[in-house]
Amino acid sequence: MTYVRAVLAVANGQAVKDANAIIRASLGSGTVVQAAQFLTGKRCADVVQRVLDGELECDADLTASMLAAATSVARSHANQPGRTDGHRDFAA
Repeated sequence: MTYVRAVLAVANGQAVKDANAIIRASLGSGTVVQAAQFLTGKRCADVVQRVLDGELECDADLTASMLAAATSVARSHANQPGRTDGHRDFAA
């Protein structure tokens, strides 16, 4: 869920370094790039499905739709390197 918060923070205009700080404060290390990589992977797809099936719950401050939005943002950035449409680059 930490990765979801970080990716959504960047998508909502927060600085990448601040989102990286969110990850490091919670997990001890990591970056938004790593978060996006996880959110586009098979393990995360399983987690999303389990949340949608009601088998797992999101943290109290997150919803299943926020989880889905974060995976969508991560996929969008992963599939379109060198964006020029004004969206923040996770590697910045």
